[in-house]
Amino acid sequence: MNKLAPHTGDPPVSKSADGLQATPIAPAAAPRFPWRRSLVALLVVVGMGAFAVTWTRSSYTYVHETDARIKADLITVSSDAEGRMIERLVKEGDPVSAGDILARIDDREARIRLEETEAEADAILAEMDRLDAEIALVLARVESRIKSRGAELDETRARRTLLETEFDYAKSEFDRATALANSGTLSKQRLDRVRTDFVKARQDLNRARAEIAMSEASVAEARADLSEIAVKKADSERLASRFTEISARRKRLQIDIDDRTIRSPIDGVVGRTFVIAGEHVEEGQRLLSLHDPDDVWVQANVRETDLGRVEVGQKVKIAVDAYPDNALVGRVERIGRAANSEYALLPRLNEAGTFTKVTQRIELRINLEQPEATLKPGMMVVIDIEAPRPAPWPLSLLVPEPLAGSPGQ
Repeated sequence: MNKLAPHTGDPPVSKSADGLQATPIAPAAAPRFPWRRSLVALLVVVGMGAFAVTWTRSSYTYVHETDARIKADLITVSSDAEGRMIERLVKEGDPVSAGDILARIDDREARIRLEETEAEADAILAEMDRLDAEIALVLARVESRIKSRGAELDETRARRTLLETEFDYAKSEFDRATALANSGTLSKQRLDRVRTDFVKARQDLNRARAEIAMSEASVAEARADLSEIAVKKADSERLASRFTEISARRKRLQIDIDDRTIRSPIDGVVGRTFVIAGEHVEEGQRLLSLHDPDDVWVQANVRETDLGRVEVGQKVKIAVDAYPDNALVGRVERIGRAANSEYALLPRLNEAGTFTKVTQRIELRINLEQPEATLKPGMMVVIDIEAPRPAPWPLSLLVPEPLAGSPGQ
């Protein structure tokens, strides 16, 4: 029976297949500082607990959203005329004021057309002046003739009245002389004399009547010449209508010339230019874009599930990705009336008969209380809308109650 070898304290050795002694096997070393693992685990647990508390407080106090960016009214300046751009006076980033000249388009042909139109207008004005002078001359001549013939007519009528009296007297004398001659008391010589006076008085009266008719005809003829004035006035009115048409064309050409000088509609900066001097531009082609750096806001797209907590006037904390150390403050100014998907150019159609519910986004406009000049349209921001809601117990111990009168009440 084999006896156990006494323990000498030497480390065990491994033997090879041929019985030779191999390298001794070292015993496993005891771990150093075993408390470090416990400390790391404790720190991880504490950190996760702090994160959970912070996240819980934030979710019940704020509506957090990362889909937000700086926005501004980008004004695209277009050309209202066609032609070659001969000069561009600004470049990207230049500040401009309302009314400043931004660019010029060749206006030589438009100015030539304007000069032709003005010459045509001057010719029509000269023709109208000539017609007015002729109308005044004809009117003066006709009025003079009417006045002269009227005076002659009055004189002839007065003489006819006298001749009618003389004719009546001569007739009565002739009748009396005829009666006396028939009775034999008047000589034939005296009768012939009375008959001669009667015939002469009748001829003078007839002549006066004829002169009156001629004078009346002359007056009528003079009045008929007034129709010439009416014709000339009609020609003058036609020229006036043509002058009005030419004046409108002249104003249109002047507007075309003015449109070839491109001016800034606002105070702002040049964001982007699309053409350079020497290029041919079409009517309506965009030339450059402007925006006012002092008039910016935040556009955010919040989830519809958070919309019930958002109200106009709520305070908003804004963190700009480009400047994380600059905290901005704003307020909700407007809440969209429809989901963004309603404005999509290609709406999603459920033609396959399957449906997947997707949380929709509603657009918010947030007004910046103190916008900074460093903010540029398109920058991404992160917003936290102060919209506290009651937390269930025991979370109410971690979430403070909203202040009285706050927008979340």
